[in-house]
Amino acid sequence: MSEVVPANNEADRIKRLDYYEIMDSQEEAMFDELTLLASQILDVPISYISLLDGQRQWFKSKVGLDVSETPIDISFCKHTIMGKEPLIVNDTLESETFKDNVFVTGELGARFYAGVPIMDLDNHAIGTFCAVDQKPRELTDKEKQLLKTMAKTAMSLISLRKSRLEAMKLAKAKEEFLSNMSHEIRTPLNAIIGFNDLLRKTTLTTTQSEYLDTIRTSSQTLKVIIDDVLDFSKLESDKIELELRPISLEALVDHVIKLQLPIANEKGVRLLKSLDAALPVYVLGDQTRLAQIFTNLISNAIKFTAKGLVELKAYVVEQDDFNSLVRFQVVDTGIGIPEENLDKIFERFTQADANTTRLYGGTGLGLSIVKGFTELMGGAVTVESTLGKGTTFTVELRFEHAEEEEIKIINNIDVTQVTSFIKGKEALVVEDNPHNQLLIKNYLNLWGVNCTIANNGEEGVQMVQNKTFDIIFMDLQMPVMDGFMATDIIRNKIKLETPIVGCSAHSLVGEKHKCLAIGMNDYVSKPYTEQELLSSILQFFTEKDKLQLLMTPDALVDESMEYSEKDEVAALLKSFDENFVEGFAAEIVEVFIRTIPAPLEEFKIALAQEDHETIKDKAHYFLGTFGALRIEKGRELSKTVEQAVQNQEFEKSVVEGGKLYRFINSILTAFETVAVS
Repeated sequence: MSEVVPANNEADRIKRLDYYEIMDSQEEAMFDELTLLASQILDVPISYISLLDGQRQWFKSKVGLDVSETPIDISFCKHTIMGKEPLIVNDTLESETFKDNVFVTGELGARFYAGVPIMDLDNHAIGTFCAVDQKPRELTDKEKQLLKTMAKTAMSLISLRKSRLEAMKLAKAKEEFLSNMSHEIRTPLNAIIGFNDLLRKTTLTTTQSEYLDTIRTSSQTLKVIIDDVLDFSKLESDKIELELRPISLEALVDHVIKLQLPIANEKGVRLLKSLDAALPVYVLGDQTRLAQIFTNLISNAIKFTAKGLVELKAYVVEQDDFNSLVRFQVVDTGIGIPEENLDKIFERFTQADANTTRLYGGTGLGLSIVKGFTELMGGAVTVESTLGKGTTFTVELRFEHAEEEEIKIINNIDVTQVTSFIKGKEALVVEDNPHNQLLIKNYLNLWGVNCTIANNGEEGVQMVQNKTFDIIFMDLQMPVMDGFMATDIIRNKIKLETPIVGCSAHSLVGEKHKCLAIGMNDYVSKPYTEQELLSSILQFFTEKDKLQLLMTPDALVDESMEYSEKDEVAALLKSFDENFVEGFAAEIVEVFIRTIPAPLEEFKIALAQEDHETIKDKAHYFLGTFGALRIEKGRELSKTVEQAVQNQEFEKSVVEGGKLYRFINSILTAFETVAVS
């Protein structure tokens, strides 16, 4: 017999066994393959890995045994774990210790036993690796050494398994920590961004406007940093699933450019786009991930470009009736990247230079996320750069063409155009945070929507039984009753089909899928903007074609529009009708058609870039034109825009400028129609 371990070490041994979390675990191939190999090499019918917890012997893996465990007091292995060396019994019938053992006298008929203690690095024997035969035999020195090696291998597998469990726990803990951190930051950030937007709609001094701009920029920067960290964590753990739906690449590019324009304008960098006319109208893609690829590349380019331009290009490389290979390029005239650093810029937490973070900010995750998302979509990203001259990032993705035109792009929606669709609707907001209650209530009231507040899911469930609502905004994490349980009750017990929009500052993987699976109709992540919230609510109250029209920047006259340009155009053309073929009126129409498109396009670009000086100049030009034509509506709109800039009411100038742009477009379209006829 080998050296005996003192009895007072038994508690330490069992504690160590518990540490490895392997007792009663599921079958695992790596252990089964090892015991099978031992059986074959040693030519024995029975081999096994047993673990002993003080009460029983449990088999982690076994060959030739039908039982999964036995009491420890009848096991051979309780003797093996008391020493550090192998316990070998060549003939059990000649052993005083084992000759009366049930495994010897019973059906198993064990006549040979060889067991090696499975020792961890702290010399605790947590189990045994055993070979059993039903006839007496001896092991050669080589076979004994082989059995020892297999016991060590078994311990290595147990340690590896423990490390993997710890890694999984760490990954889960990290995800939960990041999600909780995200929730705690996003909840107040939602109120900061939201109330900043609402405050910007009030009359402000120039200094106040500048302060609010700083708050908005800083808040958005914080949001980007949070999103980068969370997205990288999800990519690292392979927990991102693509959401394929019909999207418009052109509309998506327009949206991203619009969001990045204020940053580019602040630096004095021109932000341009070039789109191939051959781009498919709709493709199947993940709108959110694509937008993030473009946003990360463009914001990165703007960050490292002090003067000149940043341009997003998109063109078709290959195309057939069903698919298109599209190449997206973000080109800048910035500082460039040293050639020796090009290979490492896509690595996590890596930037081109050690001083980059200090000088330019950022997490060093943006390009790593671009690479991760691109590869997740089956594409590739490359970079070319010349130091001091600029950089070009190229992303190639293949898209399947989409037939359905069911597309929802968050764009710069003019609230004045859509309130008629939602005014007077009844909304229930189930939200426990008082600041977010106030924020969403202000948004809804601004749009003419009546708002009722419930402080938790239980209150929300009670309210829907006493009053009819047109839409429900449901926070997910609340005391008393969370949003998931409340939604389940509303859908499956109360049987209501009222649209429910999930709202959460959490970022757990699959949160949106969970919301949709439980019965919610949509999901918005905090911090949300007015545009995102409005885009979500509109889909339930507008016809698809009207919503699409409202989300198109170049929307022309439609029956749903609030102003009366259609009537004005009709009246104007009627007054021209008698002298249209010959006379001065025909010349007026011809001159308008010939001269207006160029300044109108410049006006459109100025509105998109919030170039207030150009907005004012073009509004003054249109004021003179409409004065000459005696088109009063045009004069009023032009004068309003011009005065808004003069009074430094810049947000008003952009909103009213959008109305003026659409009005001029309607006049131009009407004139062209008459001229052709």
